[in-house]
Amino acid sequence: EILQHLDQKKTQFFANMSHEFRAPINAIMGMSEVILCNSKEDNIREYAGDIKNASKMLLHLVNDILDLSKIQAGKMEIVPVEYETEDLVRNVGNVIRLMVQDKSLAYEVNIAKDVPKRLFGDEIRIAQVLTNLLTNAVKYTDQGKVTLTLNAVKDLKGMDAIEYIVEDTGCGIKPEDMDKLFASYERVNLERNRRVEGTGLGMAIANSIVTMMNGNIKVDSVLGKGSCFTITVFLHLAGEESI
Repeated sequence: EILQHLDQKKTQFFANMSHEFRAPINAIMGMSEVILCNSKEDNIREYAGDIKNASKMLLHLVNDILDLSKIQAGKMEIVPVEYETEDLVRNVGNVIRLMVQDKSLAYEVNIAKDVPKRLFGDEIRIAQVLTNLLTNAVKYTDQGKVTLTLNAVKDLKGMDAIEYIVEDTGCGIKPEDMDKLFASYERVNLERNRRVEGTGLGMAIANSIVTMMNGNIKVDSVLGKGSCFTITVFLHLAGEESI
């Protein structure tokens, strides 16, 4: 009981400290950006670039830990809004574009014609899930391509849903590692992927968010050939017009 109480207090602490953690990191990133914009000395610009990149990496790690803490503390909320489907896809693509270019990978987007132009759901959280999955796909893919596909589907009760499919031609996942995939702080295939950066929290967070939206994630993977993640989220249509 004492340990459980302490664990709850720790989780609440991290959830409540989100702004305090992020603010100084954002300040460091902002100042490094000022130096990059105003300095003409190559060595100073190089140092400022290193600081900015390290700060971005630290912010990503902190965000992962804080998001998981908020989920565990029950403080993460799903806030539905009306949004444009193509805007969501474009924003997610912008986040991973540099990663894809750095690894000389192809990035393809396929949106089925019957996918509505406007949807009603938590755009920010859906984008977070897709970004986590796409980022993972790029990290574990050395050649080939990463693909994002959107389909309009219905469940057995006729409820409307959007199916987001993230596929890659990467290293794949061992069958014995599948159970670790959505576990917090777990990294699969550590021997092969020891140089891949990250906390191992992205998949756990994605799974939790999708569950909070009454959706589900299905994984298919072949070792050495790639992986396919299918996310089904039940959403209210904001309009009948399709893409």
